[in-house]
Amino acid sequence: MKPTYKFGQLLIAILSSFYLAACGGSKIAKNNESLSSRQTSNESTLDLSGRLADCNAFRYDSMSVKGIASAYYENGIVNPNKINLRLLSLPTRTYQTENYKIELHLWGQENGSSPHDRQAPVEFAVQNIITGEFIRENYSVKKFTEISKSVVDYIVGQYSSGWGITSDNFLQKHILVLYDTSISYDAINIGEYPISGGSAVNNVNFLLPQFYADPQVYINTHDSALLQEIHPLYGSLGSGWSDEVYYEQTENWCNEFMKESPSI
Repeated sequence: MKPTYKFGQLLIAILSSFYLAACGGSKIAKNNESLSSRQTSNESTLDLSGRLADCNAFRYDSMSVKGIASAYYENGIVNPNKINLRLLSLPTRTYQTENYKIELHLWGQENGSSPHDRQAPVEFAVQNIITGEFIRENYSVKKFTEISKSVVDYIVGQYSSGWGITSDNFLQKHILVLYDTSISYDAINIGEYPISGGSAVNNVNFLLPQFYADPQVYINTHDSALLQEIHPLYGSLGSGWSDEVYYEQTENWCNEFMKESPSI
């Protein structure tokens, strides 16, 4: 049975989790693309309001969640309706037992408004980092809506034993491509749910790239404290760094995360 994920439950989840310290990426609170720091541009990391960061490294030790979200490029232009998500760590019970699962839910908050969410979980494809090949079913790219033991077993089962893909290392060997990440949403809530249904027992949030690397610029364009406080460099407000230094810091964190969790 799929859990019912009412807006009230998501809002409670957001309010309860945004106090946790973490790295995050971001977008803007307005639906209008001309007002958003998530946009398509040939000058992919430049915007009139400030430098845009392409990636977002986030880590929540309280939930054993660690990952990197990055902008999805097609022909040199950012497609805001897709996001690359490299999950480096998840609660092991969500993919090695049959009791829990992970779902991703989009949410956002326009300036002067209340948070809004999409109740249906995000669909994603699973891509092998080394070969670039996607997990398929009947020759078509297969889309998933959860990470669970049954899903991981299916993924592992697509490989012969010579590949050495197991439930222990599948996260290091794959990247998720998230679909329909509309520019009207600012963040993703990663929730751990009972397989039997019900509300999330644990959850964390991260902001969607691209996003203003300078947290002050982000605050100037987003009046939501929920979004502001999950900006990866929120703790560096008032540091006096230049726009370029803020941008480089987001890149450095993503690179450091990759070094800690190599794919091979």
